Amino acid sequence: MYQHAPGHSLFRDPDEYFEALNVWGVQARITAIGPFRAALARRNFGSISCISGKASPMIYGAGGQAGTTSFIFREEGSPSFFRNGVEITENDIFIWSAGVDLSCRLDNPCSYHVIAIPDAELGRLFDEPFSVSQRIRPSARSLRNLRRVHHAAMGPAGYEAASFQETLLRAAVECLATAEDGAKIKDNNRTRTILRFQELLESNRDWSLSLDEICGTIGVLERTLRRYCDNYLGMGPHEFMMNHRLNKVRKELTRAEPTNTKVAEVAARYGFNDPSRFARSYRQLFDEVPSVTLRSKI
Repeated sequence: MYQHAPGHSLFRDPDEYFEALNVWGVQARITAIGPFRAALARRNFGSISCISGKASPMIYGAGGQAGTTSFIFREEGSPSFFRNGVEITENDIFIWSAGVDLSCRLDNPCSYHVIAIPDAELGRLFDEPFSVSQRIRPSARSLRNLRRVHHAAMGPAGYEAASFQETLLRAAVECLATAEDGAKIKDNNRTRTILRFQELLESNRDWSLSLDEICGTIGVLERTLRRYCDNYLGMGPHEFMMNHRLNKVRKELTRAEPTNTKVAEVAARYGFNDPSRFARSYRQLFDEVPSVTLRSKI
């Protein structure tokens, strides 16, 4: 069973989950890979926002409007996640300025926390505009303090927004001040290639496109795309394309009227013309048969 803390909203629809995250300008470009579950809680303290959540295995890309920098860190003991191919461990913080393209991969259910700070607030403490996407490893004491402050922010006790906003800001900046040299997570060619690959699958309705045609469209060699997919997505391009189509079918089935919908017709719209093979692949990925999805009220 997917466990989530009291006070969290539970999501079984990736679109609704990413819509809830849009308070920070996140724009999803790909649906979840695998059965999707997510939980989310949010609080605002003046101009600073805090989030606490848990997300199931998934892959997505994001950009969003510039203006906010997020300090993203894992719950202690929670599995690692990957940002632009870089692993974020429980000792790290991923700092992401909205507007910098991002590819995210979770191989296991992951509990995470975020402190989202307007760049104008950070700008008061830095000589230059703050815009970065990187992994840092702060001192253990600073990271413990950041977790403690975030936990207090998300807890049941009430806080005066303006005063606690400064507490959150100082805890985040202290992590920056005590950090070892971080790993830059750039909006580089690898990231752009993966995002173009995802966008092509999202926008193209010709499910018969070959890998050669895809590589030609996005301008990359096949062996290069395979290497990037392994690193960023944790799977090969063919498996990713198959899972993407299966997710499209699932999304349509969850929104369809059961009495007027035939599973085979929906599957065929996404290139699945062998009902038996489709049903087998669908069950392997989602652990339920398509007819159960169709009749579920999610």
